[in-house]
Amino acid sequence: MNNFKILLGICLLFFGLVLGGCNMFPNNQTRPAPVRPRVTITPSPTPNMKSTPTKRIKGLTSITENQLTSRVAKIEQAITKGNWSVANKETNTLGLEMAKFRPASAKGKTLKELADFDSIYAKLQADVKVNNKTAALQDIKRLRTALQELKKTA
Repeated sequence: MNNFKILLGICLLFFGLVLGGCNMFPNNQTRPAPVRPRVTITPSPTPNMKSTPTKRIKGLTSITENQLTSRVAKIEQAITKGNWSVANKETNTLGLEMAKFRPASAKGKTLKELADFDSIYAKLQADVKVNNKTAALQDIKRLRTALQELKKTA
């Protein structure tokens, strides 16, 4: 009976430590939550602060209609010479430059005019990739008329 009481006491002590936990080991102790320092908010721009640059960001320059027409002329020269690798490279750069295109006037361009230019450009790029000279030259002609329309609205 005496051994039973000792065994029961050890079991209760063991289950008590398991259920309640013990702080015998320092790794088990929890840390207090971090407290963020209070920061006073300063009012909007002070007189000495410069405004952030919005117009001139290095690497982001706008392209004019004249630069686009010169790029189209380079593509046409490469196609007439039969140099398809140069023509493909130039059509890719034309697409990148068209993404940078900004209207010269305050009126701007309509979405329809820009969509027309993009669809003609996509056809030109496909024709250059398959080396279709006649279709590519027709696309160049249509691209030039689309550029003239873009210039008229400017």
